[in-house]
Amino acid sequence: MENNTYLMDIESDTELARLQVQESLFNELIDLFPPQFVPGAGKRILDVACGPAGWLLKVIQTHQEMSGIGVDLSVRMIRYARAQAEARGLAVQLSIMDILQPWNFPDAHFDLVNARFINGMLPVLAWSRLFQECWRVLRPGGVVRHTEFAHVSTPNSPSAEKLTMLTYAAIYKAGQMFSPYAMGANAILAQTLKQVGFTNIILIPYLVDYSYGTSLHQLMYKDLQISNEHLKPFLAKMQVAPAEELDRLREEWEKEWQNKNFCGHWYLSSMSAVKP
Repeated sequence: MENNTYLMDIESDTELARLQVQESLFNELIDLFPPQFVPGAGKRILDVACGPAGWLLKVIQTHQEMSGIGVDLSVRMIRYARAQAEARGLAVQLSIMDILQPWNFPDAHFDLVNARFINGMLPVLAWSRLFQECWRVLRPGGVVRHTEFAHVSTPNSPSAEKLTMLTYAAIYKAGQMFSPYAMGANAILAQTLKQVGFTNIILIPYLVDYSYGTSLHQLMYKDLQISNEHLKPFLAKMQVAPAEELDRLREEWEKEWQNKNFCGHWYLSSMSAVKP
């Protein structure tokens, strides 16, 4: 797809599987709704770049008095999400859409617009336009929420730390991160929300401990193992390090991850704001 800015192959089976695992983890960790949003009959929800739509399906299964629309650029993701919705008997609309283009929704139509983990697919120059579209499609009193990774910390795994920094540098070089040193963008994006006109901005931090011996250690290992493999073409394209250096780091990463002293924290933040 010419307009695809996603860092990995969005149509691959392994990426679909990875996102399913990721959704099951973060749907348990992150609050279902932002604090400013009150669910109720007739409320309309839009989930942008919804992937397999795990969050949206959970929302509608829990609150069937509301209606939901999920959009994503990936044909495979939308097909899978539609099959899941049909199997559960959920009335959810799922469509293929490029969120970098003007949205085909009427003004003041939704009560909540949700976006999760889209830093790696959105050029930094597109954020203002995206929040302007959120503003346009939200009703007065509507809420926008953006949940994103902030940083990965693995202090006793030098290879993981190096791979993380090289990935940051590559994404920054591609114009899809505000800094080459950290993925967290919500501090900057809070100012963008204010400029668009949003108020009552709330930021909620989350932390995932995936150190050796925790219940999430192997789950995160599998997630990042797939990510490392899928990021190979992108890192090669960005030329942040020689291919042999990246292969060596991945081999060391595999060993360090299984060390009984391995420590790892994944920091996230969820930011929400209200259209007055």
